[in-house]
Amino acid sequence: MAETNIGDVRVTFERGVLTIAHHDRPESAVTLNEDGVEKLIDLICGHDESASNRRQTFRVSLWDSCGLTTTVHHGECEIAAIPTSISLSGVFVDLPEPPEFELPVSSRVEVTLDFETDHETLEAIVRRRRGSGCGLFFPASMKDEELDPPATLTRIVMNLQRRWLARRIRSGW
Repeated sequence: MAETNIGDVRVTFERGVLTIAHHDRPESAVTLNEDGVEKLIDLICGHDESASNRRQTFRVSLWDSCGLTTTVHHGECEIAAIPTSISLSGVFVDLPEPPEFELPVSSRVEVTLDFETDHETLEAIVRRRRGSGCGLFFPASMKDEELDPPATLTRIVMNLQRRWLARRIRSGW
């Protein structure tokens, strides 16, 4: 059994069940099965409100079979990346290990997004790195200080968002 204390709350995880209980009121514990834990993780990962969060738009969490393919171009190099979330202002991708080229924060790259019949190539700036992950910001989505993304990017993100919502509804969200 894994367990931790967060303030006045005890959190345990055993055999796929997460239990959250207040130290003074263990009878009011909240228990989540594996599906509930997955939904909680989606909620937390999709709505990071930390001070280091630079997101300016809703981010859609992506799944393996969503159909979006992403290619990162840096100089003469090109690499297929796995998109994990996307918004109207950027995309977070996982890069294969070991990396074929370095992408430090502030690097400029091009990103090609392919989804069904939509194809968009955008300039991107590396805004953050986490392990093999890379947060890419699309400057073309901003006009002055206002969000104004290209039409094809908007269509891709909105279609993925509709599918994400449909999946959540089907799974009994």
